[in-house]
Amino acid sequence: MNDNLETAFPIEFTDRSDSGFDGQQTVELGMTLRDYFAGKALTAIMNAPPSDRFRNENGKPYETWTEIALAAYEMANAMLVQREQVLDQLLEKK
Repeated sequence: MNDNLETAFPIEFTDRSDSGFDGQQTVELGMTLRDYFAGKALTAIMNAPPSDRFRNENGKPYETWTEIALAAYEMANAMLVQREQVLDQLLEKK
């Protein structure tokens, strides 16, 4: 499974208009699961009190928007790894 391509909110629909796609199935991919997890992580980072703010590898709080965004995606990547491990364990039990 490639979670960078898996979508969080896929929407499938059939276009029945006269736009040249009559009856052709179209899929709107939406955001990736990684993007969704990063958004959730970003919310946690931004809502943490200043004394509990996430810190970089030097122990300093993140100060720039770029650092905060990178931290959110690092958390998202960690969530995807854990998700894969949990899914693997569930499949092994079946």
